[in-house]
Order: sequence, then structure tokens, then C-alpha cells
Amino acid sequence: QGLHSVVTERMAITIAMDRRLWNLERNRDIIKNCLAEADEQTRVIIEELYMKKRPSLTLIGLAQQLFISKSQAYKLRNHFFEAVADELGM
Repeated sequence: QGLHSVVTERMAITIAMDRRLWNLERNRDIIKNCLAEADEQTRVIIEELYMKKRPSLTLIGLAQQLFISKSQAYKLRNHFFEAVADELGM
């Protein structure tokens, strides 16, 4: 009885981890695809602000560097997040 419950528990943990890993991989792929479809300015914004360990610029600094308005930078960032949310079914 004891061994059976340990095996069953390990299987349940393995299944839960497999599901979690599958979801993480799915989310990564969705973000990767949305980035690939985004324009260059959006990619620069997202990669600088959210994919670097230590971003060196703010959204406003990026807007200045990209020669776009602050509101355009916010619009590009928000549009990207909306696209990701749509793909995730949120």
C-alpha cells in the first residue's frame, strides 16, 4: 500500500510538472511568435524593457532613441501585450 501511494504521488507530480512545462513552452512560443510579427520599434521596446536582465533605458528613453513620441511608444508596447493576450486566450 505504501509503495503504491508513493508511485501514484510521483506520477501525479510528474503529470503536473509536464503540464506546467508544456504551458511554459506554449507561452514562450506565443511570445516569440508575437515578437517575430512585431515591427522593429516594438521589438526594441519589448526586448530592452522586458528581456534584458538589467534594462538600461526606460520607455521614455527608448522613445527618444527610436525618434518616436512617448505616446507612440506606449501604444506599441500595449499593442504587443494585447497581441500576446489574444494568443493566450485572455
